[in-house]
Amino acid sequence: MCVHPAMRLSMRTGKQKKGFDHGPEEHVVSPEAIIARHNQFAPTASMLMRANAAQDLPDWFFNEPGLPVGDFFIEAILGRKGVLYLPDTMSVYRRDVPGSYTNSFRRVSGETLEKRLQRMLYFVEKLRDMEGIPEAALDQRLSYVRLNYALQFLSAGDRERFIRASRDIRLRGHGGLQAALAAMRRSRVAFAAGRQAFHALRRLKD
Repeated sequence: MCVHPAMRLSMRTGKQKKGFDHGPEEHVVSPEAIIARHNQFAPTASMLMRANAAQDLPDWFFNEPGLPVGDFFIEAILGRKGVLYLPDTMSVYRRDVPGSYTNSFRRVSGETLEKRLQRMLYFVEKLRDMEGIPEAALDQRLSYVRLNYALQFLSAGDRERFIRASRDIRLRGHGGLQAALAAMRRSRVAFAAGRQAFHALRRLKD
């Protein structure tokens, strides 16, 4: 499989900026770098793969209901020997699109969101027994999955579910974040302050 960067276009503001940039040179990206990430490695529109590789994706990818998103699993499974990165920007990634996965994810809360988390963890764990999937990278990705959902519970003010989602997060190289999560689990005051800071940061990014 090969991928390339994309321009991120906000459908709300019309602003553009380059995204999914992994350097100015063509190179093969390791499975570790693809899997152990907070979010998507490459834009979907950039993915080019051999037909037989796509057809050889595991049966559960096509047939088991409830797969939350397919992009990460394509990247992880087809990238077990690396992914060729081409530095030219050759597509546009639209943001702030009504009905998009990101927008719908932000609108879900409570038990529904918690069930989605469990489903996502279930599918990511399916990668553990596949040859070529680095276990340490997969553990890091599982922690990032939990973090994404924990932050959504934080945004909603749902401390009980935030505690459940965040207590198994083990992110290497993020001692400060780990300490902040622990403080918010222990203290309602810290949780309220963390929620306020998260909303302020999200507004800046948006």
